[in-house]
Amino acid sequence: MRWAAALLELVGLDGKMLMQIGVPGKPAPLMSGEPFHRCTHTAMSPQGDIYVSDGYGNACVHKYSPDGKLIAFSGMRESNADIYTINLETKEIVNLTKDAFANYAPTWAPDGKSLVMAVNRNPNYEFESRDTNLYEYSVADGSVKQLTTRKGPDGSPQISPDGRWAMFCGHDYGAFPIFQPGSDLYLLDLASPGRPPRRLDEISSPRSDSYHSWSANSRWVIFSSKREDGVFARLY
Repeated sequence: MRWAAALLELVGLDGKMLMQIGVPGKPAPLMSGEPFHRCTHTAMSPQGDIYVSDGYGNACVHKYSPDGKLIAFSGMRESNADIYTINLETKEIVNLTKDAFANYAPTWAPDGKSLVMAVNRNPNYEFESRDTNLYEYSVADGSVKQLTTRKGPDGSPQISPDGRWAMFCGHDYGAFPIFQPGSDLYLLDLASPGRPPRRLDEISSPRSDSYHSWSANSRWVIFSSKREDGVFARLY
């Protein structure tokens, strides 16, 4: 996988082009939330999901739906940070949340029927926008269900491929868990509504346990941590 400004290309080992997203020389408008303005990095999960960071001039990460027909992203096309989808065939953009809250980090459920995101819907949301919890948003009817109630930012949710578990980063303050020494990984059982998430003490350290990804069989997780020296994040 390679990228160049507004263009993403998937190339086979034989050098043949497999997929191209974007138009060469025609970046999306500044801060439009549309892919892509200036790609900075890409990653592919074991499930085949493609992540594209488009932070310079767009400030969002685009997440493809499991069927590849939609992209979900967080953007400020209007007056607030909302979750949008763009239909890759019709180019229609839909504001899914359209509320007063700041909505971040959407991730698709494996069946494509819902999105899990980080939002602060507390009464003090205007003053502590980063004090987020996880919410599940139904794409079909727009209903919203709160998943966590922990004090402190919850974010970076990733749902296991079998749909059973949600793993996320939790810390006490601030943004970007990789910069927070107190960031730990939590596990939430989506099959047991009302059960609080469990901090994974067996793998936690005092130094920034954060960004993570599931294996295709939902049995393993890879994550980053600064546990060795507090400076460099390494994979475990």
